[in-house]
Amino acid sequence: MNNTDTLINKYIKGVFSEKELEKFELQLESDVHFRAEVLAELALIKYLPEKITATTEVASTSALKLLQAKISGWKKSLNNRFDALPYLENLIQNQLQWRTETNGAIAVESPKNNETVTNNLIFELTKASNIVINIAIVNNQSEPMLSDLIIEQGQTKATVNIEDWLPGKYYLIANVEGQPDFVTSFYVGEQES
Repeated sequence: MNNTDTLINKYIKGVFSEKELEKFELQLESDVHFRAEVLAELALIKYLPEKITATTEVASTSALKLLQAKISGWKKSLNNRFDALPYLENLIQNQLQWRTETNGAIAVESPKNNETVTNNLIFELTKASNIVINIAIVNNQSEPMLSDLIIEQGQTKATVNIEDWLPGKYYLIANVEGQPDFVTSFYVGEQES
C-alpha cells in the first residue's frame, strides 16, 4: 500500500485530525490526478457488491491479483479523463474578449477556467449580448458532449444538467460568427466528504 492509498483509506475511515483533513482537502482541490484516485476509491467502495468487500475468504491469490489489476486499470482510465488537451489550453491562454458594435466587450463570467462543477453547468456572460452565441462542450478526448446550446440575443445565461457526466476535464467552446472562439475548461466530479 503506497502513501496515497494510506491517505485515502484514512480519509474514508474519517480518522484524520482537523489539520490533516484540511491538508487532504487542499490536495484534493488542487491535484486532479489525486482527485481521480480518491473518486475511484470512493466509487469502488460504493458500488462493489457487499459480498466481495465483506467476505474474508477472497477466492484465490490469482483472483485477487486479477481484481487488483482491473482496479489499477480503472484508476488509470479515470486519471486519463483529467488530462488536458494542449491545443485548447493554448487557445485559453491566448484568447481575447469578444467585441460587438453596440455592446462593446463581452466576457464570460461563468464557468471560470478550471472550475469544478457539479450537477449544473451555468454559462453566464458579464452582460446581455446583442449577438447569438453557439456553445459546444467536448470532453478531454475531443468527443462532443453537447453541441446545440444557443444563447439568444439579450440573454446572459444558460444552464446545462451534467449530473450524469463522468468525472473528468471538459472544454466549453463558445462561437460567435466573425469572432474567435472563446474556450474555457472545467472539471466534473463531486468531491465527496
